[in-house]
Amino acid sequence: MNNEKNKEIDIDKICNLRFDKNIKLLLEDNDNSKILNEGDICLIKRTNIGDVQIENNEKSKFQWSHKVSIAPMLDITNNYFRFFTRLLTRYSMLYTEMIHCDAILHNSQIDNLLQFDPIQNPITLQLGGSNPINLAQASKIAVEQYNYDEINLNCGCPSPRVTCGSFGACLMKEPELVIECIKAMEQSVNVPITIKCRLGVDDLDSYEFLHNFIKKIL
Repeated sequence: MNNEKNKEIDIDKICNLRFDKNIKLLLEDNDNSKILNEGDICLIKRTNIGDVQIENNEKSKFQWSHKVSIAPMLDITNNYFRFFTRLLTRYSMLYTEMIHCDAILHNSQIDNLLQFDPIQNPITLQLGGSNPINLAQASKIAVEQYNYDEINLNCGCPSPRVTCGSFGACLMKEPELVIECIKAMEQSVNVPITIKCRLGVDDLDSYEFLHNFIKKIL
């Protein structure tokens, strides 16, 4: 960006946005602008006076500055819920419902699963599955085509149906497989890969079990 062609202006003098006071707006000659938040870079454009529309997000090396996350909840954290939640909190990390990686790879209506309004960023896609290759491919699609900021591997769902599919909480019994999945996902995308786990699984609920699981993963 050419600094000589840009003028930094206090955003409060331009439009009324529900953002923190420290946000600044950089105006360019072509009227396409960049708005800088704590940890994100968004391309925006001015439409009408007092109206700023987010077009899309640029991937960057910045880490999202979020201290609060809205946990992934089946049948709850859908597109509508997340949009509403973002109206209440600008910086909290939003999570999708768990989506199995195979549902992404073998679904002709993938937009219905992954598409979201850019206002929802920062947002994490939670994936279910235990096949490293499929998880990596699904992560790549989510990040490169749909602009997710983080991918989370579900190692916490205790549902019998999920357990029968060899993913969810039962993965805590197979830390080596979890490591393999995480490595494959990390190699496929340039965003953080995280996991969700429980304090234990079945009768394996001791402190030592949890400590050893986390130690191996890290």
